[in-house]
Amino acid sequence: MIWKLSIGILIFLGTSLYFYGNSLPEERFLTKTYHFKSSNEKVWDAVRNIEKQTSWRTDLTEVRILSANPETWKEKTSSGSEMVFTTTELQEKSLWKMKIIEPTYLDGNWVGNFQDLEGGCETKFRESVRVKNPFYRILSFLFFDMDKTMNLYIQNLSTYLGESFEEKNLRTTME
Repeated sequence: MIWKLSIGILIFLGTSLYFYGNSLPEERFLTKTYHFKSSNEKVWDAVRNIEKQTSWRTDLTEVRILSANPETWKEKTSSGSEMVFTTTELQEKSLWKMKIIEPTYLDGNWVGNFQDLEGGCETKFRESVRVKNPFYRILSFLFFDMDKTMNLYIQNLSTYLGESFEEKNLRTTME
């Protein structure tokens, strides 16, 4: 009798999680615009030097280049998770688009726009994440805080460039 009750509870929990996961949006978008005092070239060079990002990104422990053409690399975070990215479009000193290719349960894109302005560089970073599986979707909402991750990225980049991070220079758009 107890095993029937246990199975019933497990089925109820699994079904509840499935429906809850399906109620969450499959795709999320986040855009951060930030004005750096450094030149466009200096910001671009820092961001595009993939292998050197471990020297300034506090959330990365390792970056390994997997392929030069197409440009593909693996990042290992301080929490131990790994992601593989590939560059999909590149316009020197103005645009960098990349796609997440692993883990496969996650479909994501990152776009960096770099605009040379008098007195610095304006960056616009846009991240989109799509999770089809409702169970993974719950986990992504619980453990993948896009806003926190991108804020840390911009703060780390500011520090690396020798600038103090100024909240007033940051604009956030979530969809």
